[in-house]
Amino acid sequence: MGYQEHYQLFKRFFGININFHRKEQKLSISELATTSGFSVQFLELIEQGNADMDFDDFFRIARSLKIQPFMLLENIWADDESDELKPLSVFDINPELML
Repeated sequence: MGYQEHYQLFKRFFGININFHRKEQKLSISELATTSGFSVQFLELIEQGNADMDFDDFFRIARSLKIQPFMLLENIWADDESDELKPLSVFDINPELML
């Protein structure tokens, strides 16, 4: 897997985490847009893994969700045995990313 594939995978996991934490807090995407200062359209692209962001954007979203930034770097995955959601590092899914 090359750089571009790693980057796309990272953006997808990041979007999954934003969506998970937003829904866990029962926030609409409009409410997150209001607190973060981003447009609804941009947040939709982020949650879909289709937007490029910088570190300032990353921290703005974490602050708006009232979570630690590192929580956006974990993937939320269903445990096959219990059907419970659990945090799982991107590196657990694809160890090649640890290069």
